[in-house]
Amino acid sequence: MSVAARVEHIRKSMQFVIKLGGSIPNAHLDYKPVAGNEKVLDFYHTFVPQEAGGKGLAKVLVEAGFKYAGEEGFQVRPTCTYIAKFVEKGATPEQIKVVEDSFKPRM
Repeated sequence: MSVAARVEHIRKSMQFVIKLGGSIPNAHLDYKPVAGNEKVLDFYHTFVPQEAGGKGLAKVLVEAGFKYAGEEGFQVRPTCTYIAKFVEKGATPEQIKVVEDSFKPRM
């Protein structure tokens, strides 16, 4: 179950961020362009602080990242283990469409 959270896309640092406030670190998804293919984004790291774990924040970040990739014509390379599991077990058909072919789940 996902929570309602405001995701901010910070292009300069190549992150999707949920600001948690106070002394709790921000939750974030980090990405980078794949060398030699500017139309593929490597989603390589997600982080949710322990204090905010179990609330669906990582999923919210990943969904925002996939939405951005789809809208902007990018493909996603899911090298983060959380995102790879998301693709394998929980991605919608629309999200699977933006996954780089060699990383699409085997049907």
